[in-house]
Amino acid sequence: SCVRAGRNDLNMKGHPGPIVFPAGLDPAQGIPRAKIFIKTALLILIVLAGKWWLIDGFGGEVPFADQWAAEGETIYLPMLRGEWTWDRVFHAWNEHRIVPSRLFSIALFHLTNLQWDPTLELAASAMIHALLLGGMGGWLMRHSQLRWHPWICLFVTALGILPFAYENTLWGFQSSFYFLLFFSLLSGWGLLSVSAKRIGWWIGLLAGFTAIFSLGSGGLVGAALLPVLLVRSLKRKRVSIADVMTALAAVTFIIVGWTIRVHVPEHVKLATASWPDFCLALWTLLAWPFSGNILIALVIWMPVGIFLFRLWQRRSTRLSPVSEAVLFLAGWTLVQLMAIAWLRGSELAFLPPPSRYLDINAIGLVANFAAVIALHGGIKSNPGWLRRGMPVWAFVVGIGLVGVSSDVATDRLGAFRVDRHSEKDRLAAYMRGGDSTALRGIERWDKPALLITHWRGRFEQSLPPCLQARPPLGFDFVPLPDWTEGGFDAHFSDPGGYVTWGNRSPGNAPAGKIDTISAPFRLRRGAVAFSYAMSLHPGNCVLEFLRNDGRVEAGFSAFPSGGTGGRIPFWYEVSLRISPGEYRLRIHDDQDGGSFAVTAPREMSVAGFFVRRWLGFSQWLFVAAGIALVLSLFGAGGSIQSDS
Repeated sequence: SCVRAGRNDLNMKGHPGPIVFPAGLDPAQGIPRAKIFIKTALLILIVLAGKWWLIDGFGGEVPFADQWAAEGETIYLPMLRGEWTWDRVFHAWNEHRIVPSRLFSIALFHLTNLQWDPTLELAASAMIHALLLGGMGGWLMRHSQLRWHPWICLFVTALGILPFAYENTLWGFQSSFYFLLFFSLLSGWGLLSVSAKRIGWWIGLLAGFTAIFSLGSGGLVGAALLPVLLVRSLKRKRVSIADVMTALAAVTFIIVGWTIRVHVPEHVKLATASWPDFCLALWTLLAWPFSGNILIALVIWMPVGIFLFRLWQRRSTRLSPVSEAVLFLAGWTLVQLMAIAWLRGSELAFLPPPSRYLDINAIGLVANFAAVIALHGGIKSNPGWLRRGMPVWAFVVGIGLVGVSSDVATDRLGAFRVDRHSEKDRLAAYMRGGDSTALRGIERWDKPALLITHWRGRFEQSLPPCLQARPPLGFDFVPLPDWTEGGFDAHFSDPGGYVTWGNRSPGNAPAGKIDTISAPFRLRRGAVAFSYAMSLHPGNCVLEFLRNDGRVEAGFSAFPSGGTGGRIPFWYEVSLRISPGEYRLRIHDDQDGGSFAVTAPREMSVAGFFVRRWLGFSQWLFVAAGIALVLSLFGAGGSIQSDS
């Protein structure tokens, strides 16, 4: 296979050249497709688990930034009011038409029985990105030799789990970036890898049009396709009908994208004011993951530059799939970064690129990595400086990725989590009592303190579970001498703005046994979440959800959460799977002296319940998938054995 692949990249006289591309011209390399599929599936799983781990540790449960207006005001409230019309899917949001993101939000809203669930949205968005990165890794493994498979998996895993683009991972509304990446690269794969007579080409065509409606720069996928078609035709010295059709599709993408563009006068100040500013912003983007300057940018993009130079040197008659992938990915990244530098250049002159753009930058690193694979296809015929230079490039990029990710981990993630939890407590306190003073301190440009007022009343049960501060309709306890609303609350930590009930012992006497039951209330979504706090004592306190016939539907035994030695008991968060229906909540204890408090149950969907469970086990999923991937790479029949 190597001899056959090398012969396709010889010059016209048949003399061997210094660069060959055996990986792309003989993609199978004798590797069973089942093994490639297993590695790809494990790669997707490990990236997904890593992103879920980040979401579980730092993700917020409340809508953030644009979500309040772009999702709540534009999609969910019109649906709840009966005012929704499907033409709103195509309405612009700033400079963008985000049709896939809106359809995605609508699907999740109906999956949760008309409940807004940002946590579910984060987990589902992570699936899109994991599928994209894992698919790229699988494609590279399919078109490369076995010795590259561990490096491909390591590289893709690093791009997937390092938190440099944390905004896209922890902000559900940023799914539009993931859809842009997914449909743009799917379009490139379909339109370049197969002829117009096959279904893959039409999938690529449809993906290209979908990319246009994913983000404002989606139409630029056509600008990335045209150079690949040009180089392909020059190498072949002929133009095929399939290439003409693909070129027409690419031009159509550009025209449609330009036609539906949206001008936002308020954002003119964000654009570059001059060509020098544009060049400075572009160099800043190209130099990522380091601070922007020309020398750093040249180092980061060195593999693509060398690849283009040596490709120009050769007079071969065809391009390998890996070669076309390098051209497409590099071209797509370049035109995307140019659009960012032009329309958002004012904030890039003296600052690093915002986190939301960095998944696009990461595709540029993939292009350079693919160039390394292509350049090393015929490693014995490459000069020594090239063989030594590529590991140096990989080391430099690795240092940059680790450095920028460590900065995010130390400076951004902790503050992001604290801000989201503080905002949740303030919003929940407002939803509980309607006191607008609770909203002070969270007035941002997205105005959550203003927009949440539109939900209070008949729509508040459609808010995220964490913002359902008031009890379900009918839920209450009969006041008793040692059990009342507020309860032992004064001696406990802050429950986060929720209504609580608990036992309050008279004076300094120990509290008596708890045995109380709520009034009937109805649940309609399939799961509940609530919080409780309990002092240390030897008793066994049980919470049970009873049906009308007295049958226990769900329950659990409460664990003490502190309360001795001057410590303040903290609140445990509990979620239970409960079928829709009418229930009563019973709480009973078998010992005196226990101080206990509980919040009202907050409804969540079945999908939200299971997603939260999966997020809680994400670290174990990450470890298991990582071990399985290592075994698939280096076990029996893996890379080491096969190459030897």
